[in-house]
Amino acid sequence: MLYDVDMPGMQELMSSEYLMELTKKMNIINNEMNSFEPLQQ
Repeated sequence: MLYDVDMPGMQELMSSEYLMELTKKMNIINNEMNSFEPLQQ
């Protein structure tokens, strides 16, 4: 679990050619990603 993630930076990394090629080589399949936000009080 990660806190205070730079979401635009994470999106850039996740869609990078390097990471896409690496996940293909390592046969990594990720069909799920969740996002949580603090509850409003």
